[in-house]
Amino acid sequence: MNSKRRIAIPIIVLLLVTITGGYYLWQQKKGGHGAREAGRGDQAKQLYTCSMHPFIIKDKPGTCPICGMELIKKIDTAPAVGATQTPEQKQQADMLGHVSLSPTQQVMAN
Repeated sequence: MNSKRRIAIPIIVLLLVTITGGYYLWQQKKGGHGAREAGRGDQAKQLYTCSMHPFIIKDKPGTCPICGMELIKKIDTAPAVGATQTPEQKQQADMLGHVSLSPTQQVMAN
């Protein structure tokens, strides 16, 4: 019985190490391949959009299928990772989408 344990325990440990190591290497291979493709996609892929219909996004230049306007290059407005913003830039980013009216315009708009 004792000799069986001497053989069985190292075999079980070896199997566990092999399975765990194989799974780890498989995950690394799968994750590394996706990261390489994502890096290539960011560099090579330029998107085009319609200025009147921003939900129209194409991967090559042409015309908008709705209004027929020329598509323009889509610009990523997100700041770069690690980039610091000045207080003025932060205020402008916060106000994006807000409308401001002069007192005369407010009266006319009721």
